[in-house]
Amino acid sequence: MNVALSLPGPRRTTARLHVAVTDPALLPAARRIAESVQHEASRRVDLDRPRATAWRLLRAGGAPVVVGPTYARLVEAALTASRATGGLADPTVGNAVHAHLARLRGADLAARLGPLPVCSSLAPARPRPAVGAGAVRVTGPAVAVPAGTLLDLVATTDAVVASAAARAIAD
Repeated sequence: MNVALSLPGPRRTTARLHVAVTDPALLPAARRIAESVQHEASRRVDLDRPRATAWRLLRAGGAPVVVGPTYARLVEAALTASRATGGLADPTVGNAVHAHLARLRGADLAARLGPLPVCSSLAPARPRPAVGAGAVRVTGPAVAVPAGTLLDLVATTDAVVASAAARAIAD
């Protein structure tokens, strides 16, 4: 039996995972496994979550941070994708992504609230240029990023989740 599961991902994205089981009675268990794998990955990479691992790395100021095996695997996948695309898939763009999403949310808030007073002496925060995936270091259970760098792993997380869920379901 083949069924498609829609799993909620980080930043309200949705991953579609097709699961094939030989016994339809196994489908509920397969769904629970896939949802568990997705939830674990999402809570680690979703920048909307203050406890996401990326924020710990940012606060570390360039020092290595011991992360769980799930996050280390997600970082490795993002670095592999960056190498494979010649840097077009860059996990170090988190600062720019977060700033863009904050502007969008601010615009949405402004549209709902109407005009707000603005202090013109405050310059808007500008994201730093991305340092590139080559600056990210993974050593066993530890990840280090240059000071001020925020990782965004959403671009590659769904693929890792699909593979991990498929392996877990097969076992």
